[in-house]
Amino acid sequence: MRDPLPERLRALLAHLDADLVERDAVLRVALLGVLAGDNVLLLGPPGTAKSLVARRLTEAVAGARCFQYLLTRFTTPEELFGPVSLAALRERDAFERKVEGYLPSAEIAFIDEVFKASSAILNTLLTLLNERVFFNGAAPVPVPLVALIGASNETPADDTLAALYDRFGVRLLVAPVGSEAGFLALVEGGGDAAPVPDALALRPEELTALRARAAEVRLSPAAQRAVLKLRAGLNERAAACEDPDRFYVSDRRWRNGVRLLRIAAAVVGRGRVEPVDLTLLRHTLWNHPEDAAAVAALVDEALEDPALALGDGFGPVHARWTALLTGLRDTPDVGEALSEGWALRWGAERWTLSDAELDGCRTADPEALLRFGLIGVDGQLRRVRTTDDGRPRTRWGHSLDEALRLVRFGQGRDALELEAGEVVARRRLARGVRFGFGALPRLAREARLTEVEALRAALDTLDAARGAAAEALEAQLQVHPFITDAGPLRAGQARAALLLDEWRAQVDALAGALQAGGRWATAEIEPTAAMREALESA
Repeated sequence: MRDPLPERLRALLAHLDADLVERDAVLRVALLGVLAGDNVLLLGPPGTAKSLVARRLTEAVAGARCFQYLLTRFTTPEELFGPVSLAALRERDAFERKVEGYLPSAEIAFIDEVFKASSAILNTLLTLLNERVFFNGAAPVPVPLVALIGASNETPADDTLAALYDRFGVRLLVAPVGSEAGFLALVEGGGDAAPVPDALALRPEELTALRARAAEVRLSPAAQRAVLKLRAGLNERAAACEDPDRFYVSDRRWRNGVRLLRIAAAVVGRGRVEPVDLTLLRHTLWNHPEDAAAVAALVDEALEDPALALGDGFGPVHARWTALLTGLRDTPDVGEALSEGWALRWGAERWTLSDAELDGCRTADPEALLRFGLIGVDGQLRRVRTTDDGRPRTRWGHSLDEALRLVRFGQGRDALELEAGEVVARRRLARGVRFGFGALPRLAREARLTEVEALRAALDTLDAARGAAAEALEAQLQVHPFITDAGPLRAGQARAALLLDEWRAQVDALAGALQAGGRWATAEIEPTAAMREALESA
């Protein structure tokens, strides 16, 4: 049976947005924050409908007790938390407040100019927002608050308000209407939306049931990888910034952000948070409005990773590929004599060894190895020979600059590298490998071919999973009321398809070299840029 909740939420959002202009994205994420029980901050210049959006949200829950107030620096605790109960003071000598009709009794609250809170209000407000507890006298009393919506024209400049700012897990920038069509719709529009119909309004028991389902939701492995990559990206930005607090995200905000993702998954009946849900983190992790775009870019970068599009099967296939290459490189004669080892190559030339050179390499003869090396020139590693006078020359006999130096690379004496100083840094990049299979026995070659065919089949399976994931993504976007932007994930899907095509080409080259007849066959295997990025992510 199809769950009607997503359709109701879409209809509810359409009703709340009926006469608003360019506020649909703000309403979507803010309503999701209310469902998650998080506190929502609307930040923007005056006159951008922040208060109107907040009031609309208070109508989303049927029968909810609401409280609204505009703070000033002169606001007293009595105005928010209720007056002192004279009866309690007279009869029990207890300092208690009459909270009915005030913030401690509200289920949905809207506080305008929330950062105008004075020190007399702040501590009580902090406990109420985070622990959902109000100290009425000496006794802590649980409050029924579902969510508090705050609005402000600016972020707090006073450090004493930093803790209050951190209590708002969902942060939404509300900008003036931008497009010309939107502006005309704004100035020509009029009237207020009708009250929310009972059939659309959410009931408190529905919120309770939704949160219970969300508590069982877990992050998928792909979502875990994306969250960890995003966290690392934020830490790197913080370390490179003169003010590390600009990109600092507290443990509380991470936890609340993931809770938002769980609610988003539970709304559409999923038991796992998937990468598509992580787009919502754009609205939870920034501290300063000017950094919101940078944080959004980090979220997008994490979601554009092609490894996410390939799903849980990417790791095992990568491990199989690595094991195959390692096994070939470590095969006797192949590893010591015919493999040139791991080396960064940019357009390296192929050529055939003479019988004498081949025998010399097999026995690791230093003189033979000196005649058969690699040289780094202008970003390319080229093979070189030495003449009788010992001067290194290229294959075509061109003399090399004296400034170049001959150095050994790799673990064994399988090759020497002649490189310029400026090329050294490039060796830190992902490395390719070149194999010669002339010394590989026929039976061993057939066994390796079997492994290659199994790897090719695994790549086909991985590609099928990628296609299924792409279809699932589009299906999710059709039904999800809160997530509409999947551009980064679509980019990751496209990059994953390219990666698989390139990977297949590498496997085909390897198979061709193994199948080739004759004494000497080479396959040049080098991770492409897309492969390097994906493999490093894995």
